[in-house]
Amino acid sequence: MANLTKALLVSAGFDARLCWLGTKHIAYDYQTPSMAVDNHMICGLPYKGKIYYLDATETYIGINEYAERIQGRQVLMEDGDKYILGKIPYAQPQQNVSSEISKLHINGASLAGKVSNVWKGEDKEAVLAGINSIKHENVEDVMKHYLAAGNTDYAINNLVLSSTSNADKDLNAGYDVDRKSGISAFGKEYYIDLDNRKELSGAVIAIDEQKNDYWFSRKDQIATETELTLPPGYKAASIPPGVNISRPGYEFYITYISSPGKITYKKTLLIKNTLLTKANFAQWNQDIELLNKAYNENLVIKPVSQ
Repeated sequence: MANLTKALLVSAGFDARLCWLGTKHIAYDYQTPSMAVDNHMICGLPYKGKIYYLDATETYIGINEYAERIQGRQVLMEDGDKYILGKIPYAQPQQNVSSEISKLHINGASLAGKVSNVWKGEDKEAVLAGINSIKHENVEDVMKHYLAAGNTDYAINNLVLSSTSNADKDLNAGYDVDRKSGISAFGKEYYIDLDNRKELSGAVIAIDEQKNDYWFSRKDQIATETELTLPPGYKAASIPPGVNISRPGYEFYITYISSPGKITYKKTLLIKNTLLTKANFAQWNQDIELLNKAYNENLVIKPVSQ
């Protein structure tokens, strides 16, 4: 695939080069004179004073985006009878984004409204890989199942998906939702769960069983914003406390914002470093417990007159 990428670019008049590197599965770089140094090939393109590294095995990732497995890795690029040693750029968590914005209202025994999703980087690549692995006529049903996380009480209608043919563009989805599992009524009071995703809720590490450091698959940014319009004559009776956790390798934030006629829930989960060492397992578990505690709290609203 690297040879084919180079040949196509050379035929179009570009100075494309073959590159060798070892992914993060390899413990060596080119300081070690051994064939064990590399296990992968890509294409390098010197263009207008910059080198673009093109990995054709990453089918659905955009230009200037790099998969976690090759970020920061030393790369050897051909240069006639010589070679050039370089390094694949590191990406920030913001390269990989999964975001969701919801505008909801209470509709009888459901939370109903509109939702929009955006995926970038490796998050987008994962969704596109799934979409392109199935028959075209099944895409809508599969996307609905994926967006609902298998929850049959999360009904999706009028799904609109952006083009899946251009990996350089963000992937977008918009739809109407009717969510029956997020609300409970006791008399005139409503207990509302504004987060149906609860990412990382099951991420506690079994310290006695995990013998080695833990590696996340990629750096990531998960962003959620849910705006709930309150019924006329209602107010927030109990707003759950937020979460504010900042560690060198990750950050968790949850906030509730009360404003006239609405409550806005915001969540950001950042994985900044894919390596979680054994020394940090206990702290990670404590932070996941705090995150789960926040997930288990409900927003309570009741009539203004009460």
